[in-house]
Amino acid sequence: MTVIRISQNKSGVEDYLENGKKTGRTQHRGQFDVRVPLLGNLQAFKETNSYVQKHKKKWKDCYWHITISLPWEYHKVPQGILREMTHEVLEFYFHLYKKEQISAYAEIHYPKQQTSVDSKTGERKQRLPHVHLIVNKLNLWTGNQLRILPYKKEVARAFQIFLDDNHGFKTHHYQNKQDKLVLPSPDESDMIVEQYKHWHRQNTPIEMRKQKYAPKNFLVRPEWLLDSKQDEKRKNTRWAVSTDQALQNWNMHNQETNDDFSFSSVNALRQRLIDMQMLIEYKLLIEYFNKEVNLATVLAEAENQFGLNRDVFEISKFKKGVTVLLDKRTNHTYSAMGMAYEYLHMSVIQSLKWLKRMAPELEIEDDLIIEGEELGLQM
Repeated sequence: MTVIRISQNKSGVEDYLENGKKTGRTQHRGQFDVRVPLLGNLQAFKETNSYVQKHKKKWKDCYWHITISLPWEYHKVPQGILREMTHEVLEFYFHLYKKEQISAYAEIHYPKQQTSVDSKTGERKQRLPHVHLIVNKLNLWTGNQLRILPYKKEVARAFQIFLDDNHGFKTHHYQNKQDKLVLPSPDESDMIVEQYKHWHRQNTPIEMRKQKYAPKNFLVRPEWLLDSKQDEKRKNTRWAVSTDQALQNWNMHNQETNDDFSFSSVNALRQRLIDMQMLIEYKLLIEYFNKEVNLATVLAEAENQFGLNRDVFEISKFKKGVTVLLDKRTNHTYSAMGMAYEYLHMSVIQSLKWLKRMAPELEIEDDLIIEGEELGLQM
């Protein structure tokens, strides 16, 4: 049930991702979301966007902002699935280009503040994990503007059906189908996507001169068989850019990016590896906290700090008399550590410190929980 939304703008997305600035919002990003980079490097995107704003002033917009979201049913989907989906979305919309030609960055926002209030109805709603994918319009090899796959409702619907089927999700298109609407199967959806990409390749000029698009002429009837002819022109066609010019553009727009920037997909992977190591090293302490920390206190603190809806949880007995928190919506269970680390998306060190503050009577030395091994990406 993947939902994809695309917008375009000239500036502001970096500030939105880092600080959460939005009309009617007073909180900082760090107060209500945990940011986890999935793809690329935010600093490299910033440099590309600054170049475009300075040297491509005639361009109406500088980048595309794509959001990818899933319903509550899939809120615990692994990061690896979201990473695969992000790459699939990028490849679909920018299939004409190699990844080296594109300045793109993506990050997941896991809700730290668990609920928000609808400004129109006043209703409290559960916030969900989602992905922000930003793609600059500059072709890093040629200096020209990238061409995104033109929007066509039938193709966009087919791509969502294909994406849902590929990852085992239910698709809302089948659930909300109108009686007269003929929907393609997942296999047919894949064929529609490939045929439309084929059409796009055939109708995109090599030198990117202005050309009148006519995507409405594509797929006027539900005939989803691919053209059996091979795309020979595509095999023999390459962008007419000299090696020297390509190298010059690449060096100019990819200026010695520092690998130590916090918000990069590489450092996000490092943080995950550190967390895996910490889970092993602190195994006995985690078991101690799970046994001794009062779960009612955990719920109260989570509600107070993160807007958790306590009504959807209950304290329940699990195997061998172990007490856990039960999410009545999904039947998932959480220990004290599980609530902090899995549900509230804290790092291992942050989770341990949070639980320690809730149980000051426990005899845990302050320097037992170190923080020197943590990158701090998830603050």
